[in-house]
Amino acid sequence: MTVKFEDVMRELFTPKERAAIRRDAAAIAKRHMALRELREARNRTQVAIARKLGVRQVSISRLESREDPRLSTLTRYIDAMGGQLHLIVEFPEQEPVMLRDVGRRQAKPRKKAA
Repeated sequence: MTVKFEDVMRELFTPKERAAIRRDAAAIAKRHMALRELREARNRTQVAIARKLGVRQVSISRLESREDPRLSTLTRYIDAMGGQLHLIVEFPEQEPVMLRDVGRRQAKPRKKAA
């Protein structure tokens, strides 16, 4: 016999508790977005991002569906939306550490003229 999720929720929680659970779930979902969802939440189109990056719209579409984008590409994509990408490293025995300048191209030292 199939049991519906809503039926279980109704049986276990009051209407006030169910509302709180839904609010918490929505807040968690907002913190875990796919690239497309992030772009849409910022009210940006693929075309607008593509123009800002000097690429075609299809490149943005591919990036948003890519499983493992390059960090430098992701950094440029977030920059184009007006944001900043941060990379945080967590180990069980220490506080999280934010890495600086990951995914950004470093200026290459100029060669001295002979």
